[in-house]
Amino acid sequence: MLPGIKTHATCIRFCPLLFKLQEKSDEDPPALIDLPYRMVFAVATIEHVLIYTTQSIYPIAVIKNLHYDSINDLSWMNHRMLVIASSDGYCSFLAMNEESIGEPLMTDSEAIPESYRDHFKEYANVSIHKHIEVAMQNKNQTFQKISFKSKKPAEPLPERQQVQEPVVVP
Repeated sequence: MLPGIKTHATCIRFCPLLFKLQEKSDEDPPALIDLPYRMVFAVATIEHVLIYTTQSIYPIAVIKNLHYDSINDLSWMNHRMLVIASSDGYCSFLAMNEESIGEPLMTDSEAIPESYRDHFKEYANVSIHKHIEVAMQNKNQTFQKISFKSKKPAEPLPERQQVQEPVVVP
């Protein structure tokens, strides 16, 4: 049970990167989970999007009145961009600054469990800009026309048979 959620959650998505722990004072709320790193995740309800970290039980952001209809899905594009899809047919892009979610851990950080390091190294190599460049290059390429010929002549279609009306017996 997380504070701030007034209706049921429609989806929850974790940011694909891990973050450095932030300095905490005694007055700060307790951590959700005690980890050597921070995880950021977004929770969508029917009408709100709440962004949490594992370093606090309270949300770091609450986004309200974003869409006309219920929110259906979320997706992280990178560690600072959240895509929000709704039943009204629109998608919203929520950009967050570095101060709000924190600094990502380096892929070789000792805080990342060794079994996950290869995964995070692979993810760090993914670049949306490279995908856009490839898509733009492919858009400008032309395709060769290909035609297919059948080896046997087409058979004439059979004549349609008359279907009798079913007889209904009372």
